[in-house]
Amino acid sequence: MPIFQMMMEKLNRLTTAEKIALYKEQFGNKPIPVREFIAKFAKGPEQARFASSLPPGFLAALTGVLVENMERKKPLSITWAWKPAYDYELTIWECEDTAISAGGITILLGTRYPLDPHPVNIGKSPRGLTAGKGSKRGKGGGGKGRGRRGARGKSAR
Repeated sequence: MPIFQMMMEKLNRLTTAEKIALYKEQFGNKPIPVREFIAKFAKGPEQARFASSLPPGFLAALTGVLVENMERKKPLSITWAWKPAYDYELTIWECEDTAISAGGITILLGTRYPLDPHPVNIGKSPRGLTAGKGSKRGKGGGGKGRGRRGARGKSAR
């Protein structure tokens, strides 16, 4: 199981409506900053990096969700989920309580796997992924994939 999903399971146990209401009784409507909130549940350096790598806009959006939920008369449970993604993704669903079911908020975070470098980190990657010196990409000549032959397939010699 990916480590991020394990981290989300821990967050899920701590963000039930009941536990949020208890926190609200003790500390009021002021949640701790989201980066600190997520980092508190990090086990090891990979999860800590994950907590510190979320883009600032995501942190602002998550802070808004947490603050709004804390300010409610009756907070909703928050369900956290993670999925692998190419870029960072954030999806939020919300459903109020109804006569037949409890409502809730679901937060889905999408990130790369820990060892899968983002393109902005190419060249800095521990796996040494780079398109710089020593790369064999782009060699072989011929322009548009024709090699040594011309457009009609005849030898250029």
